[in-house]
Amino acid sequence: MINRAEIKATAKEQIKGKIGVLFVMALIVFAITFVVSLVPIVGGLAQMLFAPAFTLGFAMVFLAIAAGEKPRVGDVFNGFPRWGKAFWLEFLKLIFSGGWLLIVWSGVFAFMAAMSVGDLYSPNYELVASAPSAATNILMVIGLCAIGIIVFIRYLRYALSTYILAENENMTAREAITESVRLMRGRLSELFVLGLSFILWFLLATITFGIATIYVWPYFSATMVNYYNSVKTFEV
Repeated sequence: MINRAEIKATAKEQIKGKIGVLFVMALIVFAITFVVSLVPIVGGLAQMLFAPAFTLGFAMVFLAIAAGEKPRVGDVFNGFPRWGKAFWLEFLKLIFSGGWLLIVWSGVFAFMAAMSVGDLYSPNYELVASAPSAATNILMVIGLCAIGIIVFIRYLRYALSTYILAENENMTAREAITESVRLMRGRLSELFVLGLSFILWFLLATITFGIATIYVWPYFSATMVNYYNSVKTFEV
């Protein structure tokens, strides 16, 4: 059983004196992704291609912090030499978790909602038609929520895969996912509760319009790395 209070307290100590450099890293990533998003047509695609490398890079940064190393701003780009594995990992996580189904269902729901709004303002709209339309929308919402829950639970199984890949340069993306599933066996509720313990911090980040994220993000990320290190130690 992981000591939640202990790994969170350790995370707070680990990020002391490092908030500034981590904030600069985050600003660089935000600036790059924002500029890229402005490129017509290919901007969104480029963002999706860059994101996995930055995700892997940050995992490497926080693993280094947990090991007592001092981060440097340039470390945020450390994931790019392994961009292919990072991208493939995120793609496999999306497929295996059923995230693609959530995306498709959301698209269908958005289309149905748009059609309902269109019918509402149609000259030939009849009140009688609103009942089946409302029932359909309710069923769509229930289906969306159900799929979201299933995807979330499945995604928890792969939560450690990025750290595993970051630590094991010769490991493939599929192997990292397999190892994450092994480590997370019987621990899904444990990780869920750990994430839930940050809900007030996330709320603080929201009501401060993201300002508190400067501290909350490093704190949460360091905690996740500590959780990974703890689980790894238990399972050896």
